Amino acid sequence: VGMSVDGMPVRASDADRTKEKLRTVMLEKTWRGSYSRIVEVDTHVKLRRKGFARINDMVVHMSEDYLMCQDHTACLDVLSETSEGMELRSNNALQLECLQGGLAGNAACESWRRCVDQAASKERLVTLLLAAGVSPDSGSNAFVAQKTLAVRGGAGAAQDDSADKEEQDADEEQNPSSGQSSDPQALVNTCIDPRIDDPESWLCSCMDDMEKTCVAISPSFSVSAFKTEDCIAAQMCIDPNSQICSAWKTDVGCNGTRFTAYKAAVADHFNAPSPT
Repeated sequence: VGMSVDGMPVRASDADRTKEKLRTVMLEKTWRGSYSRIVEVDTHVKLRRKGFARINDMVVHMSEDYLMCQDHTACLDVLSETSEGMELRSNNALQLECLQGGLAGNAACESWRRCVDQAASKERLVTLLLAAGVSPDSGSNAFVAQKTLAVRGGAGAAQDDSADKEEQDADEEQNPSSGQSSDPQALVNTCIDPRIDDPESWLCSCMDDMEKTCVAISPSFSVSAFKTEDCIAAQMCIDPNSQICSAWKTDVGCNGTRFTAYKAAVADHFNAPSPT
C-alpha cells in the first residue's frame, strides 16, 4: 500500500505489494483553529481494470466538544434524519437558501433552520457561507461534482480506462521508482475550496478564533464599512498554512481592493506585540 500522511509520501514495502494492485491510500490531517482539530481521511485507490480494493478497518476519533457542536450547535443530527436533510447537508447553496428563508415547504430545512436559530448559530453559518463565496450557482450539479474531483482527489482520482495508461501502471508496478514523484501533490490535490467545504466543520473548529480576530480589528473601520463576512473571507485569503485552493482565491478576488484593508488589519493584529 502506498501511503501519504500529512502530505509526506511513504513508500510501500515489498511485502505490501500485492497482486490486487492497490495503488495509493492518502491519509490527510487538516488542522484548523488554535484549540480544535479536524482529521479528514481521504482514500484514493487506483486500480488496474477488474482489480479490487478492501479497507478492513478505519477508526476516526473526535473530541466530545467537537461532536457536541456538530450535533447541537450546527444541528447536523437533525439533517441526518431524512433524505431531504442529507441532500441539504451535502449542498452549501441549498443550506444558504434555507438559512435565508427559502426552500418553503421543505420539512428538513424548516427543522434545521429552527434548530440553528435556537442554538444562535444561524447568522454565523450564513456569515461563513457568504464569506466562502457560496451562491445559487454553486448549487449546480456541475459545481457540486467538483467535491469528489477537483477538491478531494482531482481528475487523477477518476478511473482511466486507456490501454496505454494500464501498460504504464504495469510498468510502474514492476519498477516502483519509475514515473513516481516525491511531490505529494502528484498523488492527490488536497487544497480546500470553501465554497464546497463543510461549513459546519468550520463553525465547530475555527469560527470562534476568526470571529475574535474580526472583533479585534473592527475598531479600525467605520461601523457602516465593516462587514464580518468580508473579515472572515480575508482571513481565508491570507491562508497562512496554504490550504485554500488558488482558484478560490482568484474567484473571490483575494488580491482585489475589497479585502485590502481587512488583510492589512489582520496582519497588524497578529504582528502586534502581546500586552505585558
